[in-house]
Amino acid sequence: MKYQFQPFAQKMKAANLSCAVIHTFQNHFEKLIREETGLIGETDILPVEDLADVSSLTSGGQEKIGRRYLHKTVAIKLNGGLGTSMGMTGPKGLLKVKSNFSFLDIVVSQCQRMKPPVPVVFMNSFSTSRATRRALEKYPWLQKRSVDVEFLQHRVPKVDAATLAPAQHHENPELEWCPPGHGNVYTALYTSGMLRQLLDNGYEYAFVSNIDNLGAVIDPAILGYFIETRFHFMMETSHRTFRDKKGRHLAKKKSGEYILREIAQCPFDIGPVVTSGSSSGQGPGSCMC
Repeated sequence: MKYQFQPFAQKMKAANLSCAVIHTFQNHFEKLIREETGLIGETDILPVEDLADVSSLTSGGQEKIGRRYLHKTVAIKLNGGLGTSMGMTGPKGLLKVKSNFSFLDIVVSQCQRMKPPVPVVFMNSFSTSRATRRALEKYPWLQKRSVDVEFLQHRVPKVDAATLAPAQHHENPELEWCPPGHGNVYTALYTSGMLRQLLDNGYEYAFVSNIDNLGAVIDPAILGYFIETRFHFMMETSHRTFRDKKGRHLAKKKSGEYILREIAQCPFDIGPVVTSGSSSGQGPGSCMC
């Protein structure tokens, strides 16, 4: 059987999705057709043993550098998910987690307490945008900025597992679509115009993390280290524990390239890596770019 991408392209164009989104989805679809599994075995990777430790940044001038550039830094929170696994029907970011405060409330407070306050921008989905905007109305300092409080992640067509054609759901066509995941942040930043907004308003550095990762806050010393080393991208990691049964871990290809291996990329015979304290057992917390 010869599989055609054209029906997907037509469907995505009809939904006013940009060429960048269509081309990205086409690349993934072609990998599916080639039966690329994406699995990464133990023999394909090496442990990571040469990361800088945050404790080494406290004695230098990195913190001073970071504080000097906080006004050029924005926090981007990935907020496209519904809390269905928690029994919710709305955005996971609105789940009350402490003293009647939601993830969103605490994140906004963390950014506001920075000196100077760091603006926060949310990558929402079509499912979370309206409720999130409504929840943010109680924070006037976010509403008065020249940068919008959100940009939307894209949606892509579901693929029928039997025919590899666009899935159809005549009773509810919305179920024919799915979110592409957090990796969509780069394409969505560009195509939504948010990247242009940020650059035009003088922002040069972005701190990216999940809405429910309350430990992911901007550390001026790490920001200063990022600026001083002139990296284009940097990931903040922590050691996994035996409770970390879900997620992903950092590793190296034999070529020396860093990779982030997801549970779905682990061959079935080994399962997730949960080794505590080892270099191969490092999981991401946030990233700078």
